Formats: sequence, C-alpha cells, structure tokens
Amino acid sequence: MSSESEPGSGAVFSMVGVLYAILLAFVVIVVWEFSSKVHDDVQAEANDVSQIYFTARTLPEPQRSQLTALARDYAHTVAYDEWPAMREGRTSADARAQVARMRAETAALRPADARQEILMGQTLDAINALVDARRERTGAVTSPVPPIMWIGLLAGAVITVAFT
Repeated sequence: MSSESEPGSGAVFSMVGVLYAILLAFVVIVVWEFSSKVHDDVQAEANDVSQIYFTARTLPEPQRSQLTALARDYAHTVAYDEWPAMREGRTSADARAQVARMRAETAALRPADARQEILMGQTLDAINALVDARRERTGAVTSPVPPIMWIGLLAGAVITVAFT
C-alpha cells in the first residue's frame, strides 16, 4: 500500500515545488524591476538637482546664491539624512522644506529680460521634475513585494519543507 501512495505524494511534491518556484521567480522579477526603477528615479532626481544648481548660477543675485545653496543643501540632506531615514521607512522634512524654498525663491525672481524669463522657466521646470522624481523615490520606501506574495512565499516554504 505504501508503494501506491508514494507516486501520488511524489506528484504532489513536484507540483508544490513547481508552484513555489514560479512564485519565487515572480518575486525575484518584481524586486529586480523595482530596484531598476528606483535606480532610474534616483538618477532623475540627481539630474534635476544638478540642472537647478547650474541654471541658478546664471540667475541674478540674490536668487543665484540662494538657489545654488538650496540645491547643494538639498543634495546633502538627501544623501546624509534622508537615505538613512528611508531604511526606517521615514523621509526628511528638511528636504521637503528645501524644495519648497527653491520654488519660492524662483517664483520671487522678477525677470528683467527675456533671457532671465527663460532661465526662470527652466528652473521652475527642473524644480517640478525634482518634486516628481523625489515623490517616486520616497514612494519606494514601501516593500515592492505585496503581503499576499510574502504569505505565498512563507506558505510555500513551509509546505516544501514539510513534504521533504
């Protein structure tokens, strides 16, 4: 009788193993794509800060000094304060405030000619792009693997170990 039940349990074990491998493959793909997207978002944010900094260097004073300092401070705050805080699921209120101050400083600019008006528009566009990239990056604080997949992974692991 035991020889008759062995092929059935072997088939079930094979099926459970295959299903678990498929679920594991989905999780790996989700995490890999998430990691790639986060990398792209970080690059976009860094490019936007750089654009703000270098465009601000062509603006008249006092916006030149204020915006270049804010862009530099923002990059420092994100790198040294916000990234460590993101490990704990938090973001930086200072970084949010610095972006708001960048927008206010740029909006306070009164262009004297068409060149300054174009530079102001480019700076505002870069700030808006920075806000979007920041939102994408800080949205990555949550796990890319939905809770249902974690449950499936844990259940599959338990079932796989139990069958062995």
